[in-house]
Amino acid sequence: MRIELQHSFFSPILSGQERRIHILCDELLSRDFDVSICTPRNGVDEIAPYEDKGLRVYLHPPFFSCKPKSLVDPILYVRRLQDFLRRREGGKVPELVLAFQYTYVLASKRAWPNVPVAFLPGATVRDWSSWQNGHKSLAARAVLTLKNPAADHVEREAVRSSDQIFIETVLLKNRFLRRYPEIEPKIHLWPTPVDTFRFKPSESRREVIRERLGIDQATKIILAVGRLHWNKNFSTLIDAAAMLPANGWNLFIVGQGSEEERLRGLVESHHLSGRVKFVKASSEMEYVYAGADIFAHPALFEPYGNVVLEAMASGLPCIVSPAENIGISCDLTDGANALFADPQDPRDWGNKIKRLLDDATLSANLGNGARRFCECRTGWPSLTSRLLEECGVGHVRAAQAFAVNLKTATR
Repeated sequence: MRIELQHSFFSPILSGQERRIHILCDELLSRDFDVSICTPRNGVDEIAPYEDKGLRVYLHPPFFSCKPKSLVDPILYVRRLQDFLRRREGGKVPELVLAFQYTYVLASKRAWPNVPVAFLPGATVRDWSSWQNGHKSLAARAVLTLKNPAADHVEREAVRSSDQIFIETVLLKNRFLRRYPEIEPKIHLWPTPVDTFRFKPSESRREVIRERLGIDQATKIILAVGRLHWNKNFSTLIDAAAMLPANGWNLFIVGQGSEEERLRGLVESHHLSGRVKFVKASSEMEYVYAGADIFAHPALFEPYGNVVLEAMASGLPCIVSPAENIGISCDLTDGANALFADPQDPRDWGNKIKRLLDDATLSANLGNGARRFCECRTGWPSLTSRLLEECGVGHVRAAQAFAVNLKTATR
């Protein structure tokens, strides 16, 4: 059976959406599906390694302009994309589409009306457009805002035409239902798991990464991970750090993005250059988490929060924004497996960080509770099986397995 996964970005892995696509690809390949990826030419770093794994890769032109040239970009994108899907060279029509972005949902349903399409959104279009608030140019923000009606139209058509919708958190589900209440029957809560083997407490990893970074074992490391963007709200964390005692800790902010220059300036203004370090994201993030003592995530809005889950699996006591800001916080219990802090209040963050710096017992209890929370979550094999069942593929796989077993038995 042919299954195609579609998204506007595939690699390198920069966010939770790309992680989900890659893990799903591996799960589907392990079950002998014919798996293909559809993404723009600038949405993948290299093709050969994925084709070597057995993935078929279809690259289309990057129809969506990076600059605010057209107020109807989303509509034009869908039209060009559906034309590409219909005409792509050597392209077999898939029997199931898993689309991670609304334009792909609508383009696939128009190109292949009889093919079931499941939508796996990372946020509503309004949630993504809120990121324009971090754009440096006021003129660009104004023009991007004018694009919202076209994006709203495409998303509305996409959610209505999709056959199934898989959403990670109650927070995101409620945001969709406020806009499109009629789609509730086809929404499935599908909470992403975390690799508890890769991300786990490890003294050996802690020693390795601290030696590599030149940090002694006694210094407490406060860790923040994510794109350096307005929405991640790292400025609140830097303001909070300015309220901490002068010795015994470092703040590491891991990531890259448009806010880096402004955040570095804020660090300078607080005279924290010796305490706050900016580090690029690593392919060995399990070592980075293992080397830390506290994880902080003050996001203003986060549909899910994969980095929080990775930190929790690593046994770190976590301070996060509450459930109205971060999706994963809907499942957490303040004081049991995490601490909540107001993302608009640096003093609240400073107080919570100081509590963990001063109270080793509280830190250990929160870290243990975080690890147990992750260990109890459904794993990727079960989650993939559930997705396939909801998409009507489970009976197909059962029939194929029966045929194989029958053929083997009659030899």
